[in-house]
Amino acid sequence: MNSWKRPIAGLLLSLSLGLALEQPAWAQSQDSAESETATDDPAWPGSCDGNTLEMARCYVLYRESLVETESGLLDRLYQALARSGPPGTDYAAAAASLRAAEEHWQAYMRADCDIVDSVFGAGTALGLAGEDCVIRHYESRIEDLRGLESNYFQP
Repeated sequence: MNSWKRPIAGLLLSLSLGLALEQPAWAQSQDSAESETATDDPAWPGSCDGNTLEMARCYVLYRESLVETESGLLDRLYQALARSGPPGTDYAAAAASLRAAEEHWQAYMRADCDIVDSVFGAGTALGLAGEDCVIRHYESRIEDLRGLESNYFQP
């Protein structure tokens, strides 16, 4: 199983066993915030405390907020590229390049984080190490997409 999928399996196991894991405080505050704000700028909890299942849940919740943020940024970029650009630009080609870049980035991220799976072995913290890898990639991707948006699509 890919390392970036292991915490989800752990969560499913904990739910099937009836273990109630409390939502981290940082995630609770995001739930109460407006969805655009919560997904547009997720805040890493700094450290996830508790047992391995609680830590895995914390990591997965944060990763999911990053996935939502990235998706929202991509949606805004695709909407901007759906318009006609200034003279001499080809927004349709740019949108196709962004789609290809996203597909390649996803493949790179999966392959890069699967290295952890192969090197780490079957240690008990394997899922956390894999999630940490995925989290770092999403944080970097979000920063890149925000730069693209602010440098080329802000009025």
